[in-house]
Amino acid sequence: MQRVLAALAMLILVLTLVIAWSSLRMNLSELAWQLQKQEFVEGNLSRMYLIARFVDQRKLYLDQMDRSAFDHSEFELSRLLDHSSNKNWSQVQVDDYLDRVSLKIVNSLRWLVHKPAMATTEEIQTLTYLEIAFRLERNKEYRRALSIYEQTTPNVRDPLLMGMILLHEGYCQSLQGNIAEAKSYYLAVIHSNRDNDQGVTADLLLQHLDQILRERELIQTSSLPQSEKTRKLPLLMQCKEALHNLDPNSTTKSAERAEILMVQGLCEEEAGHKSQAIKKYLEAIRDGGTQDVARDANRRVFLIGTQMNNGQRVQAIAESLNKTLHDTLVEQMKSEEPLREKTVSDNVIEFPEPMMKELERTTDTILAEREKVRQNLVVAPLITKPVTATPEIKPIALHSFVKIILKNGKTFSGEVLSTPDENVLRIRTMIGIIGVRHDDILEMTSN
Repeated sequence: MQRVLAALAMLILVLTLVIAWSSLRMNLSELAWQLQKQEFVEGNLSRMYLIARFVDQRKLYLDQMDRSAFDHSEFELSRLLDHSSNKNWSQVQVDDYLDRVSLKIVNSLRWLVHKPAMATTEEIQTLTYLEIAFRLERNKEYRRALSIYEQTTPNVRDPLLMGMILLHEGYCQSLQGNIAEAKSYYLAVIHSNRDNDQGVTADLLLQHLDQILRERELIQTSSLPQSEKTRKLPLLMQCKEALHNLDPNSTTKSAERAEILMVQGLCEEEAGHKSQAIKKYLEAIRDGGTQDVARDANRRVFLIGTQMNNGQRVQAIAESLNKTLHDTLVEQMKSEEPLREKTVSDNVIEFPEPMMKELERTTDTILAEREKVRQNLVVAPLITKPVTATPEIKPIALHSFVKIILKNGKTFSGEVLSTPDENVLRIRTMIGIIGVRHDDILEMTSN
């Protein structure tokens, strides 16, 4: 009998030690989760991205920034976020049946002393899903991002983590043109997080939405040319109207047609229709000739390529077209793009093979048409005209103060933030930091 009791006591002791060891391991995992969650909420750069996107969009609307600077800012910020967010947030807490028993015991004891329960596996894995949603959001896959946010919401108990999800849900709704829904999300964040950074962010985003609504009313009643109103539609989140009401066949002028196609491409991209966006951009390149609109459209093709799993082929399309468009910013982004790190959600966009072949055939046709135009220009009789030499732009040292006059007549003054070997001149002005291609500068003097 004593042997039986001794064996039973030994078994109880072993079970107690095993359960204690499992509980200790789970508590350590819980501590790691809490630290990770705090880092994610307080140190995550995605909140900065939300405001930066709206600020840049407003500058573009007010002509304080050109499309090339806007695209480069989007590329660099996305590159920074991709580099910083490649983390494994999901540390599985419950591995087996013993862990499940230990979790129930620990949570029961916590309930008795009025402490919050330990995080479940589903809540711990929320951070990984949110990283995927953030990536989808930056790639303008707003509907898919919203779907993930809605699925993760029931598993989230932390108010700060919930506030972050609401911020991003509001952002996705606003970029889809659902202003009322976006406002409701931002107001919910302000109500529950009035005294922290999330409340401030929500308030700023709400102010941007109000500005957009005011600008919508002003531009509808303004005397601006229709082409100018058309160009501003995506910046005022009126893409639904643009896709339904704009018709590139309504004009016989190639430049106007290219502008309309560019706007439609931007709106298709905002709607998450990457293949349709690229088609519109390629048509804009075909009709835009060597104008800025063609370079802007080709740059968007390149950026879409950086967001795709099989994006190298799409980037190759943009690089081929750039041989005749000579956009230095595409070359710069091409040299920087290999530094981008792969993440768990890099396979969120992938074009089927038939679509890729169609895009490549379209590109070949455009290149052939451009080659014919080039050859005709070479053999055509030249008419000599007096040529005014463009003054040589001398390199300006970093942190110098300069005044520049662009070929389009605009003038800027400020501090140089780029080195002489960079392809884009970056200047800190009173309205913010702007980027200007060297080819667009007519005159530059030191102050």
